[in-house]
Amino acid sequence: MELVTVILTSTVVSGLISTFAAPYINWGIEKKKMRQERRKELLRSAREELNSDSFQIENFKSREIYSRIQPYLSENTKGSITGSDGVFIMVVDGTSDDMFRNLISEDLHKQEEDWGLI
Repeated sequence: MELVTVILTSTVVSGLISTFAAPYINWGIEKKKMRQERRKELLRSAREELNSDSFQIENFKSREIYSRIQPYLSENTKGSITGSDGVFIMVVDGTSDDMFRNLISEDLHKQEEDWGLI
């Protein structure tokens, strides 16, 4: 009789644990998936802007996507964009825009690696 009670008790306890733990574990997994999807969407949107034929750094700085990716840019890139790094960039036929595009793209690629998306 004691053996049956022990088995029944352990079955009930393990059932209760799995009943409450499983949704919490699933929620954690879903939360991580949603975070990764938001990150992918952020990178996709930023790359879409960067690859636009009409990309100009001055316009890009005032866009919402720039404020969203700015925390993930290197200090060097942010300094180059804002001009606070002391470097004067002369615009000749959009070449500075290409330089900024490349700097930002490199930072986004590094962030993508850090996030484990590639």
